[in-house]
Amino acid sequence: MATPILLEDLKARREALEQEKEALDRLIAIYEGSPVPTSSTPEAHRNAPTSFSVRGRVVDAIIELIHASGRQVTSKEILEHLEERGTSLGNTKNKPAMLAAMLSQETMKKSARLRKVARGVFDIKQ
Repeated sequence: MATPILLEDLKARREALEQEKEALDRLIAIYEGSPVPTSSTPEAHRNAPTSFSVRGRVVDAIIELIHASGRQVTSKEILEHLEERGTSLGNTKNKPAMLAAMLSQETMKKSARLRKVARGVFDIKQ
């Protein structure tokens, strides 16, 4: 005779499947370079970068800043935000020049997430 299925077992299995689905969604987002879903992710994973490269982490931080401020941002604001966040621009002496070079390369790409509005002013690409 078959053993009965307990309601608690079904709920536990559903919870495990939901957690696995969320983990897979986060991995897919990371590989696609899109923002990581944060609906029910633990606090430790919410601040995890969606990109592995320095330029990717910088762009992620800029997009976060634009969303937080609700407007276009200047290079000076970006540098201050990166400093507050602790995001590194790499081992460089001239951080404004490094940021300008990174953003110049980023805005030229076909898959760019940012656009240059004016000299030293950036916004999210529509």
